[in-house]
Amino acid sequence: MKGIAKVEIDEARFTPKKGRGVIVVANHRSMIDLFIGLLAFRHWRIYPYMFVRADYFRLPVVGQLLRAIGGIPAGRGHGREALYRAVEVLRDGHVLALAPEGRIPGSEERSDGIAELRRGAAHLAVSTGAPLLLVGLINTDAAWPRGAALPRVRLSPGRRPTISVSAQWLSTPPDAKETEVLREIRTGLASILARTE
Repeated sequence: MKGIAKVEIDEARFTPKKGRGVIVVANHRSMIDLFIGLLAFRHWRIYPYMFVRADYFRLPVVGQLLRAIGGIPAGRGHGREALYRAVEVLRDGHVLALAPEGRIPGSEERSDGIAELRRGAAHLAVSTGAPLLLVGLINTDAAWPRGAALPRVRLSPGRRPTISVSAQWLSTPPDAKETEVLREIRTGLASILARTE
């Protein structure tokens, strides 16, 4: 991230178990989120499988990279297949990462810091019992604004934004309903973002 931003990452201890992995759920504000996520995962010493928009897998080089880092094609036309693969990943005791906003929403769509969430993370948590690690990515859009072709490079260290990666755990009670878990995910992410922005 040299020349683009300073990155601060919370500590998070991982103990995935066979039969019940861990679901990492993050907000999405910038194209740089994937790279920041990879830095955080390395810091936490985990190597998760990740939901990534399916059309990115068709791009030269990018598609190969996404497959190499555990990308799972998701989105329109891939929903059922992606969920099936995600359940396998979690039942094998691995870590799965996804951004339930599904895309980079505009600021006008984020009334409490979070846009509308898709049900996938809540569905997986309820069906597998996997705990969720909620991750707030803060200020990534200052480093790579929505709609920009590339991140902003700043030669002066004092002008580089600070990107924060903050995390908190959310467990899934055995009798939880999807709607309740989805609401808890939204509330938790909004609370992380409000606390750190």
